[in-house]
Amino acid sequence: MDNLKKLFKTATREIKIGDTLQPVKVFQCKKGCGHSSSKPDPSKATCPGCDYKEKVQRQIEAEGTLRLKGGAPKPKGGNFREVDRGDK
Repeated sequence: MDNLKKLFKTATREIKIGDTLQPVKVFQCKKGCGHSSSKPDPSKATCPGCDYKEKVQRQIEAEGTLRLKGGAPKPKGGNFREVDRGDK
Protein backbone atom coordinates (compact mmCIF):
# COMPACT_ATOMS: atom_id res chain seq x y z
CA MET A 1 0.00 0.00 0.00
CA ASP A 2 2.97 2.33 0.56
CA ASN A 3 3.89 2.15 -3.14
CA LEU A 4 0.37 3.15 -4.09
CA LYS A 5 0.49 6.24 -1.86
CA LYS A 6 3.88 7.28 -3.28
CA LEU A 7 2.90 6.84 -6.94
CA PHE A 8 -0.81 7.63 -7.10
CA LYS A 9 -3.31 10.10 -5.73
CA THR A 10 -6.81 8.81 -5.14
CA ALA A 11 -10.03 10.31 -6.38
CA THR A 12 -13.58 9.07 -6.20
CA ARG A 13 -15.81 9.18 -9.22
CA GLU A 14 -19.44 8.27 -9.52
CA ILE A 15 -20.46 5.88 -12.26
CA LYS A 16 -24.09 5.52 -13.25
CA ILE A 17 -25.21 1.90 -13.47
CA GLY A 18 -28.84 1.70 -14.38
CA ASP A 19 -30.68 4.13 -12.10
CA THR A 20 -28.07 4.15 -9.31
CA LEU A 21 -24.82 6.06 -8.89
CA GLN A 22 -21.90 4.03 -7.57
CA PRO A 23 -18.73 5.62 -6.17
CA VAL A 24 -15.50 4.19 -7.62
CA LYS A 25 -12.01 4.83 -6.28
CA VAL A 26 -9.62 5.84 -9.07
CA PHE A 27 -5.82 6.04 -8.73
CA GLN A 28 -4.12 8.79 -10.81
CA CYS A 29 -0.36 9.19 -11.37
CA LYS A 30 1.24 11.97 -9.31
CA LYS A 31 3.93 12.64 -11.93
CA GLY A 32 1.34 13.80 -14.43
CA CYS A 33 1.73 11.13 -17.11
CA GLY A 34 -2.05 10.80 -17.34
CA HIS A 35 -2.28 7.17 -16.25
CA SER A 36 -5.31 6.30 -14.13
CA SER A 37 -6.53 2.94 -12.95
CA SER A 38 -9.13 1.56 -10.60
CA LYS A 39 -7.02 -1.48 -9.67
CA PRO A 40 -3.27 -0.73 -9.83
CA ASP A 41 -0.70 -3.43 -9.07
CA PRO A 42 0.65 -2.74 -5.55
CA SER A 43 3.78 -4.83 -6.13
CA LYS A 44 5.10 -2.52 -8.90
CA ALA A 45 7.61 0.13 -7.86
CA THR A 46 6.87 2.44 -10.82
CA CYS A 47 3.83 3.77 -12.65
CA PRO A 48 3.01 1.80 -15.85
CA GLY A 49 2.16 5.02 -17.71
CA CYS A 50 5.53 6.59 -16.85
CA ASP A 51 7.31 3.36 -17.87
CA TYR A 52 5.56 3.41 -21.23
CA LYS A 53 6.43 7.08 -21.85
CA GLU A 54 10.11 6.41 -21.05
CA LYS A 55 10.12 3.40 -23.40
CA VAL A 56 8.67 5.47 -26.26
CA GLN A 57 11.15 8.28 -25.57
CA ARG A 58 14.09 5.83 -25.73
CA GLN A 59 12.80 4.48 -29.06
CA ILE A 60 12.54 8.01 -30.50
CA GLU A 61 16.06 8.86 -29.34
CA ALA A 62 17.44 5.63 -30.83
CA GLU A 63 15.68 6.36 -34.12
CA GLY A 64 17.45 9.73 -34.36
CA THR A 65 20.88 8.07 -34.25
CA LEU A 66 20.23 5.73 -37.18
CA ARG A 67 22.60 6.11 -40.09
CA LEU A 68 22.07 5.65 -43.79
CA LYS A 69 24.20 3.41 -45.99
CA GLY A 70 26.59 6.25 -46.86
CA GLY A 71 27.21 7.07 -43.21
CA ALA A 72 25.43 10.43 -43.25
CA PRO A 73 22.92 11.10 -40.47
CA LYS A 74 19.28 10.52 -41.28
CA PRO A 75 17.71 13.80 -42.56
CA LYS A 76 14.94 15.30 -40.45
CA GLY A 77 12.21 17.52 -41.84
CA GLY A 78 12.21 19.58 -45.04
CA ASN A 79 12.28 18.52 -48.67
CA PHE A 80 15.44 16.49 -49.34
CA ARG A 81 14.87 15.36 -52.93
CA GLU A 82 17.65 16.05 -55.34
CA VAL A 83 16.92 18.54 -58.09
CA ASP A 84 18.34 17.70 -61.52
CA ARG A 85 16.95 20.26 -63.94
CA GLY A 86 19.30 19.50 -66.82
CA ASP A 87 19.51 23.15 -67.93
CA LYS A 88 23.25 23.56 -67.42
